[in-house]
Amino acid sequence: MYSEDRSCRFFIEFPYDPKTSNPFGAAVKGSRDSRRGVQTRSSPPTAARQTFPHATSRGGPLRWDLLTDLEVKTDPWEPALHVVVVSSASELRDAPVELLHLDALELSIGSGRSSFLKKLYVPNLSKFVIRGNTQDSLPQFSSSSISLESLDIEGPHYSKTSRLEVLRAVSTTMRHLIIRDCFGSSVARFLDGGFMEMLTPAFHSSTSRCCCPSLESLTVACLHGISDWAIERFVVRRTSTTDLSAPSLKRVRSQFNRLMKLDIIPNLKSFMDAGLEVEMMYSILRRTNYCPLDDEVLEIRSLLAEPTRLLLVLDEEISQLQKSIEKLTEKRQTLSGYIEEHKALISPIRRIPQDVLAEIFFACLPTHRNCVMTTSEAPVLLGRICSSWRALSLATPRLWASLHVVQPGGSGASNDTTTQRFETMKLWLGRSGQCPLSISVYTSYTHLFPEEPMPTQAQPLPIDLFLKELSFHAKRWQHVSFSTTSDAFEALAHLSAADVPILESITVRLPPPFPPHDVTEWTQFGMFAGPRISKFLTSASCFSPSIPLRWHLLTNLDIVGSIWESRVDSEEALEVLIRCPQLQRFKLTVKETADPVPSGYPPVELPHLHSLELDVGPHSHLLSHLRAPELRKFVLRGPVESLPSFLSLCPHLERLDVGSYPTKSSLLESLRVLSPALRSLAFRGHAPPPENTALNVPRVPFDDDALAALGRRSCCPLLEEFTLMATHTISDRALQQFVETRMAMTDEVGASSLKQVRVLFSRPMDLDIKTGLKPFLDAGLDIETVYTIKSQASFSPWLGVADAPRHSLVPVYHAAPSHWYD
Repeated sequence: MYSEDRSCRFFIEFPYDPKTSNPFGAAVKGSRDSRRGVQTRSSPPTAARQTFPHATSRGGPLRWDLLTDLEVKTDPWEPALHVVVVSSASELRDAPVELLHLDALELSIGSGRSSFLKKLYVPNLSKFVIRGNTQDSLPQFSSSSISLESLDIEGPHYSKTSRLEVLRAVSTTMRHLIIRDCFGSSVARFLDGGFMEMLTPAFHSSTSRCCCPSLESLTVACLHGISDWAIERFVVRRTSTTDLSAPSLKRVRSQFNRLMKLDIIPNLKSFMDAGLEVEMMYSILRRTNYCPLDDEVLEIRSLLAEPTRLLLVLDEEISQLQKSIEKLTEKRQTLSGYIEEHKALISPIRRIPQDVLAEIFFACLPTHRNCVMTTSEAPVLLGRICSSWRALSLATPRLWASLHVVQPGGSGASNDTTTQRFETMKLWLGRSGQCPLSISVYTSYTHLFPEEPMPTQAQPLPIDLFLKELSFHAKRWQHVSFSTTSDAFEALAHLSAADVPILESITVRLPPPFPPHDVTEWTQFGMFAGPRISKFLTSASCFSPSIPLRWHLLTNLDIVGSIWESRVDSEEALEVLIRCPQLQRFKLTVKETADPVPSGYPPVELPHLHSLELDVGPHSHLLSHLRAPELRKFVLRGPVESLPSFLSLCPHLERLDVGSYPTKSSLLESLRVLSPALRSLAFRGHAPPPENTALNVPRVPFDDDALAALGRRSCCPLLEEFTLMATHTISDRALQQFVETRMAMTDEVGASSLKQVRVLFSRPMDLDIKTGLKPFLDAGLDIETVYTIKSQASFSPWLGVADAPRHSLVPVYHAAPSHWYD
């Protein structure tokens, strides 16, 4: 600011105190505010006081004669800048001031502050913007600005003479004119008919005879003294001038504070097509709650007469065009159909051999379940494409060798529905030829009224009809599953082992009690003794060790269900396992009992077992009698004290999923003896069971100490996946440190880095750990954290209302994503 560089820019912002050092010296004059009758605000800006402490004379530090840019911001009601300093020798306040190099000036002037304009001479001014009331000073100032090209005026004016003199005084080089009147002003307005008359040349005359002959753009706003016709005449005569040397009008913008009385846009269309930009904006009352007066209603109705007529014309044109479009669309559809029919002839799918196409059909069948009787999926869907595909699908028995049958039952099933489903099943089985069958049967019950009996007491229609028909195809059974009633299952009691020669897996889910009342022994179901059965799945509520299975052939055994309904205790489970030396996969739900396994019971060796899933009570001693040296996957639900000793005997364990521990010592001991081959660890906490039950035992949560133990270098060096569910005792800081510690083991020999961490907290978040772990996230680490909010009492206003929205009564909880349970 103090340099000799002439590009220096000086900026200062008012208010200032005229009693203190004045940065403008004699050039700025302070006075008492006449409107408010108080002294102007004191204490100039700190920056101004510090920068200009002695700027009251020519000897001050500011070189006024070097300034090329000067910007002053002040309230229009504060003391005005009376004389602008142009040289260090300018000390006279009443003498005219020449600003020979000034090319742009912007002013905001309060009432009675414009007299200083008469003292300014700016012959090279090209842009002038003024806001406020200039009284009669503006014409004289405009006449001195002989090079003015852009004028922007906003505010009221006291005399019509002054308004018109401004236009007469402006330079002939004026190209851009912007004039805005003020809303709600009680003084005279600048814009009226006389204003437009001075800008509009006579018809077929030169523009040099009117004001602003070089005008290219005009913007006028806040009008109600100018008619639409005056704007139209201005545009027409300006663009139709015979003076070819004058610039053409390029843009006209008007804003009216009234309703439109004449739509001039259609009349100016030819000029607009030639490049003229015309924008007409009318009253903003259309989008308000304003209620028009009676005469205004008549005016609006007359205003809408022509637009209404034009709307009808447009509607008629649209109707004709729509008819033309409909005809063209019809022609297009005909032509398109012709093309598509011929394209189908050369489609590559037609050239595929039948045997290859049959293999493609077979690949369309579901692999995780049996086929459903529906037209929305294969194989039925394949027969609905074309006749050739239908013929091929019907001639391929393998497509029909898989079937899921839903047997209608209960009072909601009619005889017609049951008969139709039965006939469809027979047709399906007939199409399967002599292929081995994979069949699943499910009996459904539809209760229309609450007082109807439960499924086990419901009067079946022909409840054994489906199973009897299926029994005729027993020699082709390969995989069967029955989820039906006890009475219906009796239809299979006559089958023997010889009747199911290729049966490999059988699933039986029956409601308790089972066996039925007239079947005294499981031994009557001879089909369970099939020579090739290696997989047996049943519910724990109907299992019995007396089932005539060839136990020594079993490789997969699932006995699952509710722990409260299970009929299997630890001793029975051990007896079964002793008979299954080839077992590879075992799932079991053990009933809750306080009776321990008899002392001296020998341990059960399962040398081929690689997957074990147990749901046991706290008093179960099953684990202490099991030996599974080749175990790879272990899932345990329930707190078992003997878990550490069992884990120590599983050196090849790779996946461990545990529910809870009875004591903290057993938890830490289990972590200490974990297999070094472990790659996936999941700890799923559960809420404590209800009081006054046999399961009401203490359960130790996974806490920071356990997490720190898991983070030791000697613990699970190959760990890649870690899942922790329903925890509130793990801190965010401890989890972050655990991840950092495990990731630091990456560089060690024989260690793997974490790849996935999933934690479900039963509390709000305390620390966003992803910020601190961003480098690991960028490197590919997958971290998912979900925080839950403690449930609170519901005081919904919908309580007690029969048709209350469901979401208004049920609180929303953050649960773990479904893929966490895979």
